[in-house]
Amino acid sequence: MEGCSTVMSRRDFDNLMKIAGPNVPPSAEARQRLAGAYTDLVGLADAARKLGIGESAQFQQTMELLRLRTLADMYRTALEADAKIVSDAEVEEYYRSHVLEFEEVKLHRVVIPKTNLAVKDRQEYEKKALRIAGEMRDRAAKGEDLEVLQKDAYAALGFSAIAPSTDVGNRRRSGLTPEVAEDVFALAAGGISKVEIESYSVVIYKVDAKVTLPWQRVKEEIIHEITKERIETGLKAASRAIRADLNQKYFGVAELTQ
Repeated sequence: MEGCSTVMSRRDFDNLMKIAGPNVPPSAEARQRLAGAYTDLVGLADAARKLGIGESAQFQQTMELLRLRTLADMYRTALEADAKIVSDAEVEEYYRSHVLEFEEVKLHRVVIPKTNLAVKDRQEYEKKALRIAGEMRDRAAKGEDLEVLQKDAYAALGFSAIAPSTDVGNRRRSGLTPEVAEDVFALAAGGISKVEIESYSVVIYKVDAKVTLPWQRVKEEIIHEITKERIETGLKAASRAIRADLNQKYFGVAELTQ
């Protein structure tokens, strides 16, 4: 109808702001931009209705898809908000069940490159690197300083570059490969690992100290993990509740599985 007007209350417009820009500060400029954009949308939508677009099958299908997406997004938001509510008792229970994940070691290491592109006989170099690593490991077990051993290893293998620092800092199991973590965390403070074969290096580790972090120190980390697990569980449960029977001829399911 010509000349009609639409009135929006302040509450409705504030809600529109939250939906359209949840992370945008509600400044006067932002409100004005949204008001202008909304006005344009109202005008275009009115023109579309006059053409009968709102009655078309394409419009109805599009709106159904948008409805499903919006419901799914709102479900995820609700699920995330609920999942973040974690009590201290739940944190402590998770901590007790995963206590090994919160062990921490202070490490030094001797690193010997597995390959040296400057040498002609690479197989010979690799044999020598393993032999030198064994010698360095034996010397480390006798109490020699790893900084000295690192420099000696580089010199013995003919590297002219400055030997790297042996200080690794603090590491958790997740900061090492599973095989190395198993060996290193089995050691007591002062222990020397066997010669570890890693992707690009041969390594000897020394455990300087070993502690189990208290649950209060890792509380936020645990809350994050519990929240993530809850969200994943909720999403999987929702997905499993619906089963799709696909027309194999149309979707080419049989072809994809061949």
